Amino acid sequence: MKKFNTIVAVATPPGVGGIGVIRLSGPESKRVLRSVWTSEKMSVDNFASHRLYLGNIVDSLGTVIDRGLAVWMKAPHSYTGEDVVEIQGHGSPLLLEKILQACLAVGATLAGPGEFTKRAYLHGKIDLAQAEAVADVIASSSELGLAQAREHLNGTLSMKISEFQQELVRLRAYVEASIDFPEEDIELIQKEGILGRLFPIQVALSEFLATYNEGRLFREGVKTVLVGQPNVGKSSLLNGLVGMNRAIVHATPGTTRDVIEEGCQFYGISFRVFDTAGLRESPEEVEAIGVAKSEELLKEADLVLWVLDGSSGLGEQDIDFLSKLDLSRTIICINKTDLGLAWDPKAFVLDPKGDRLVLISALKGDGLKELQEKMADWVKSRSPRENSGIRITKLRHKESLEKALFELNQAEIALNDKNHVELVAINLKKAHESLGLITGADVSEDLLDSIFSEFCIGK
Repeated sequence: MKKFNTIVAVATPPGVGGIGVIRLSGPESKRVLRSVWTSEKMSVDNFASHRLYLGNIVDSLGTVIDRGLAVWMKAPHSYTGEDVVEIQGHGSPLLLEKILQACLAVGATLAGPGEFTKRAYLHGKIDLAQAEAVADVIASSSELGLAQAREHLNGTLSMKISEFQQELVRLRAYVEASIDFPEEDIELIQKEGILGRLFPIQVALSEFLATYNEGRLFREGVKTVLVGQPNVGKSSLLNGLVGMNRAIVHATPGTTRDVIEEGCQFYGISFRVFDTAGLRESPEEVEAIGVAKSEELLKEADLVLWVLDGSSGLGEQDIDFLSKLDLSRTIICINKTDLGLAWDPKAFVLDPKGDRLVLISALKGDGLKELQEKMADWVKSRSPRENSGIRITKLRHKESLEKALFELNQAEIALNDKNHVELVAINLKKAHESLGLITGADVSEDLLDSIFSEFCIGK
């Protein structure tokens, strides 16, 4: 383990608050505290670990900056595994900056993004999957996203990966035994033994990989794009979904020219809703740019809400647009039902069960609850299994699982082609190593820097 310096950062969010926390970690944490904290009743040298003490926070000249609490957490019984100090003062940004500068003046180094959590990983307090989950817990914007991040932080994902690795170790031992005892019937072992044990691992890994579709949506929020002709009520629908007047609503077509994004949450799921410019050819350059943005967002969307005006007749553009839509990720919203329907939506959409169709009045709020239910049901249907248990949420994890599965498939091909068993052992070893990248068994410094750069400073 390399020698670490002592780092410091403000651990509470920017802005004014009731309290603010300065966090230090490293071998000199207690020495730094001794320089910036004083009390007539208690010396820092006499601090008991994990106990709060009241005193004065001072600068390098001994001037009192604030009055607050300090705690020292002795290594290895701390978040980072090092000596950790936390100083709690009033939540004034100016005061916190003064305390931070006082710590820096006596030898502490300003922490980088995620450096506390990185040290927790490097000291073996958590693995890499748990470290990434820390950031996900902080950034969670929905109940399901938070529950999922908490599961990863508790080590459930790591245990799942460990189970796969243990199965591979057992299979590798079986394969290597066939190498060590060549007098046995190798072909029989290959066909009935190795393949028989390999197949269940391939299936389990494939099923776990398939959870990414749903897990990513829970973590990032569902990118939901409102599309349709001008003046069909997209902006009214956005306002209705998010529960406030976020977009301008006006009878003049083409009011929305730029993309408007707003978040909302229902049934424990977070949605990122985008209101877009009406899809039409426009002679106005500004509106044409907005339409181009709408078309680009449509390609990137997880879920599309296609809004149609139920009170007026359908145009050729509507019929042509239907043929271009991916109905597997589209809910068709027939709006303005309060004005009466001018046509039969179900006949147009050919959806007698109404799975992809909902009748609404965005202005009156009618049908919005049903639409929200359909949106939530669509998200839950992304997983091929029951909506319970652990899911993968990060592209990095997905890619590692794909590499592992690729190696297992290569092992199967090698067995079916009657190649040497040694090649199968190599494939299994590579699969094991790919899974290890998820928990950080063997990762590069560049990968660690990339992962922890996404964290906030102070965590």
